[in-house]
Amino acid sequence: MKFIATLALSVVVAGCSALGASGQTRMCEAAGSLSAARALVEQAAAKDARGDKSGAQSLAEEAAALAKQGHDVLQSVPSNDVKRDATWQALLDAYLHIGQGANALLPGYEGTYGSTGEELTTGTKSLQAAAANLPAACFTASPSP
Repeated sequence: MKFIATLALSVVVAGCSALGASGQTRMCEAAGSLSAARALVEQAAAKDARGDKSGAQSLAEEAAALAKQGHDVLQSVPSNDVKRDATWQALLDAYLHIGQGANALLPGYEGTYGSTGEELTTGTKSLQAAAANLPAACFTASPSP
């Protein structure tokens, strides 16, 4: 599963290099990681609903790692102008909610955050807001089920 997510993310990042500006390229990379993380949280929530706690936790751990990767990329943007940009802020908000959605499925975090569904809804809205200013290819990274 990790290989598939990494491969899909690599394809998206390669497509982002055409953006030119370092900040835009990094935001595109972060969007790919966050989109893949969101897809994994959705799959984890479905497994959890079917009673497959172990499978759900495994996917949630991978999703949390991908969300953190997206956050790290966002933090590597050197320009303060980019960090004040609505797109950067929307991606940061997506990281927060997608990560919390993943964490809600992990042991030790039960009841710490809102429900996974609510967090995914909010995170998805933030990704949609960011999508208004980034190429669609930035958001196509999604792991296979």
